[in-house]
Amino acid sequence: MTLAANVNLEGLLAERPAPGVPGRFFYATDTGATYSDDGAAWVAITPSGTSQTANKVFAGPATGTAAAPTFRSLVTADLPALVLASTSGAPSDTPVAGTVRFDATAKNLYVYTGSAWVAVALA
Repeated sequence: MTLAANVNLEGLLAERPAPGVPGRFFYATDTGATYSDDGAAWVAITPSGTSQTANKVFAGPATGTAAAPTFRSLVTADLPALVLASTSGAPSDTPVAGTVRFDATAKNLYVYTGSAWVAVALA
């Protein structure tokens, strides 16, 4: 078994160490599978390798509690809100955290933090 980049391990599946170091990855050279150490168990993260339906992404659940990622369609919640232009100094909508807006009058770009609009420094 070899250690690469401090947290990436590879070797035969039978040589995989016991879990317990969250953030490590193990690539099984004999099976081609990749695993992530969550601190309690090794979790397989390699897709099955079979053909996948078009227009799907490998992602965690769109709603609810945390779960292992699967192939699924994108949903609106996966994409950040984006307001491309506004001619007034203050937006009139009710934004969510991560909303980006450009004030065309003042020529400023802003990001909503969830509680306030913050100007983005432009180079």
